[in-house]
Parts: sequence; C-alpha cells; structure tokens
Amino acid sequence: MLELIIAMFIFSVGILSMALLQARAIKGNHQANNMTLAVTVMSDHIERLMNEDYASSELSPGSHTSSDTMPAGIQSCTWEVSDWGGDATDNDGDGITDETDEQGIKEIIITVNYRTQGLPKVMSATFTKINQ
Repeated sequence: MLELIIAMFIFSVGILSMALLQARAIKGNHQANNMTLAVTVMSDHIERLMNEDYASSELSPGSHTSSDTMPAGIQSCTWEVSDWGGDATDNDGDGITDETDEQGIKEIIITVNYRTQGLPKVMSATFTKINQ
C-alpha cells in the first residue's frame, strides 16, 4: 500500500510539473508573438523610409509618428531624424565637425513601443539614409 501512495505522489508531481511547463510555454509564445509583431512593424517602417526620397517630409529632421493602424499589442512607432550636416557634431568620429563627408547623410532612430504580459517594452534601431 505504501508503494502505491509513493507512486501516486511521484506521478502527481510529474503531472503538475508538466502543467507548469505548458503554462510557461504559452506565456513564452505570447511574448515571442508580440516581439515578432514589433520587429515586423519596425522592418516595414525601415523599408518604407529607406525607399522615401531624401527630401521627403517623412525624412525631415525632427520627430515623426506613424499614422498607420498598429496591430494589437503595438502601441506606437516613432522615428527621430537628424541631419549630419550642420549639426555641430563630429558624427563620423574623426575629430572634425560638419565636414564634407558628413553632408547628405541622415541618421534615423526608429522606436516601437509594445506591451507583453502587461509590461511596456521598447525596441529600437538606428540606420542612415544617404542622399544619392
């Protein structure tokens, strides 16, 4: 009889452990789904901005917010554009500010805000657009 009780206890611990693993897997899948959505939104906006004309209003220096409808879980997509020429900064790290090789380059920092498990998350990327 004691062997049966011990076996039932071990079996029930195993079943409870499997249930806990399943719950954590579901939570992990939800987090991964939200992160994938954020990466997709960011990639779409990067591609769109890279295809914009250099003089486009979407690439004017300053802050911009996407007017697109965001998928569930995604709060916003914003980007900050700075023009390397005339910003009084040594952008290429050679010790000289606003030289000719810094002209015609814009730096774009894109940020996606989203929520996972009720917690706010931020994903960002930086890229440059060259006037060609």
